[in-house]
Amino acid sequence: MRIRNAVSSDLEAIYRLEMDSFSEAVQDSFDTIRDRFLEYPEGMFVVENNGKVVGSIITACLDELDLVSSNDLKNMKIHHADGKLLVILSLMVSRTCHGKGYGTLLIKHIIKYAMHNRKFAIVLMCRENLIPYYRKLNFKLLKKSSSVKGGKTWYEMILKLNREIAIASKKAHKEPKLYPAWEFPIPHIP
Repeated sequence: MRIRNAVSSDLEAIYRLEMDSFSEAVQDSFDTIRDRFLEYPEGMFVVENNGKVVGSIITACLDELDLVSSNDLKNMKIHHADGKLLVILSLMVSRTCHGKGYGTLLIKHIIKYAMHNRKFAIVLMCRENLIPYYRKLNFKLLKKSSSVKGGKTWYEMILKLNREIAIASKKAHKEPKLYPAWEFPIPHIP
């Protein structure tokens, strides 16, 4: 098993994972996946088992937390690689590999990637049934999302990264619209 950056020849396998992982109402098209790869290839990773792609994680970056649920992020119109929030757009593992820890390994890889790239936090949207999974990985529930993709209810979660990295990065770069991730209040959701 190994995790590596995705390459263009992986896109078909990533698309098959998308079709296998999500209901039709929330699936992204091959073109959407390809466009995300073309816009931010360094933010797309795969996990291989015996030379076969069995999982993938796709990310984007931005500076404003309230844009996490925006369709403009999903189609990469507001993504910018220097953004201090890393957004997980998609995490997929082949059904034949569920329960083997590949998704967790991809999340841990993304955490290292985000810290190396001086991101303040990692954010994601998930369905309610996945909140306990992400909590085990130290993500905190932010709020019920405004997104209704596929007619479903989504929740936004955040993993705040090392405060010292965030402070050093903030001093090195002007961040007029960004509030440090550790200052975001975590609202109670009934």
